[in-house]
Amino acid sequence: VATQRSGSSGINAEYGERNAPLRSLQPQTSFVCGKQQGETLVIGSHNVFEVCTHIESMSIGSNNVFESKCKVGQQVTVGDGCVVSMFCVLDKESHLADMSVVYGPRNQIRKQQDKPVPQTQQLEFLAKVLPNFHNLKKSNVSPEPRK
Repeated sequence: VATQRSGSSGINAEYGERNAPLRSLQPQTSFVCGKQQGETLVIGSHNVFEVCTHIESMSIGSNNVFESKCKVGQQVTVGDGCVVSMFCVLDKESHLADMSVVYGPRNQIRKQQDKPVPQTQQLEFLAKVLPNFHNLKKSNVSPEPRK
């Protein structure tokens, strides 16, 4: 299963190349965009981008969770197994080490004791359920005949 996306979400590399993330979850209104010219946007696998996330980092490891309404700037690199809690903003040049948790109104950082659990069960569930609720609407405009 590739990336599960819905709604107005997107992964975009504005000035360079990007690699396709594997088995990541990206719901509506989450935004992942690499904006540095000439660099490749690198995103690992098994990441979760929750609703209203705004990620501009050019390097994101695997097994990370970006909670609702968090923001990660383009000068930040994210290691593996990190959690950025809701409403946290990382906009200064920095490297978020593996197994870090960013939390609280002052964006405090601490290390996790255990590795985060991959979101494979959630991805498998959504892969089964989402097609059942996806409704296509027919257009009232008929296509113009080709000449």
